[in-house]
Amino acid sequence: MQDRAAACEYIEAEAWAQLQLALPPEQKATLATQVIRDGRAVSLLSGADVAWLNRAMAFGFAHALTDERLRAINAPYIRAGIPRWIVEWSPQANPRAGNELLERHGAQARTPTVKFWRPLSGDLPVAPIDDVQVVEIGPADAETFQSTVAEPLGIPEIAAPVVRTTVGHLGWHFYLAVAEGSPIAGGSMFVQGDGVWFGIGATLPAARQRGAQTALLVRRLHDAARLGCRWATVGTAPDLPERPSPSYRNMLRAGMQVLYHRSKYVFELNSLPAVAL
Repeated sequence: MQDRAAACEYIEAEAWAQLQLALPPEQKATLATQVIRDGRAVSLLSGADVAWLNRAMAFGFAHALTDERLRAINAPYIRAGIPRWIVEWSPQANPRAGNELLERHGAQARTPTVKFWRPLSGDLPVAPIDDVQVVEIGPADAETFQSTVAEPLGIPEIAAPVVRTTVGHLGWHFYLAVAEGSPIAGGSMFVQGDGVWFGIGATLPAARQRGAQTALLVRRLHDAARLGCRWATVGTAPDLPERPSPSYRNMLRAGMQVLYHRSKYVFELNSLPAVAL
């Protein structure tokens, strides 16, 4: 289980690192981005107060998290004066009491991410026949992809280009769901080794509940299997009575299995205790 969790965390961390590294130089300068690697774990930094661009991911597998290591993870954010950043923490990471350590250093728990996984063997789901078509896109449609997914994902305009930086890059595949001749949703996948990560999926608000994300998910599962991938992973919000998650239900219908709930811890620069410094 730990090896599977590590593989899922590493592929997602690498995907986000590549998205940030592929920003054009002028946008990197504007956003003051940095990508710091620690083995296969990564810390993403940005001068923009955007959660997606200020995250530490995939720690606790190659090395156990300790007070010293956590201070080293936090140090670049503190030096850069970043007001808040996130540490993603898998329950399969070491130590198992990592959540207690994070909280002792001043982190506050937020809504976790549900990490899904499934093998790409056996029967794969079939998309329902409807008026939504899924097309794979190239660089010529990168801006259309951005305009389709960035705002529904809550990414501010200054950081929106990050969602399309790797269109056309090796290992990356981007898709649009089209209805009546217009794009209504998008999604991507990143292939590395025998695994694939699905991410950057969103639907325009006016086009929700038309099956676009189901169609995108099914297309990517089939394409990943065709490319020789053996497993797929994706994350989404939990399905709660007070906050239903259609994406969560789409994953279950597609045969994805809940692997674990990944904790999300937020650090705020102005409220760090002495132990964190």
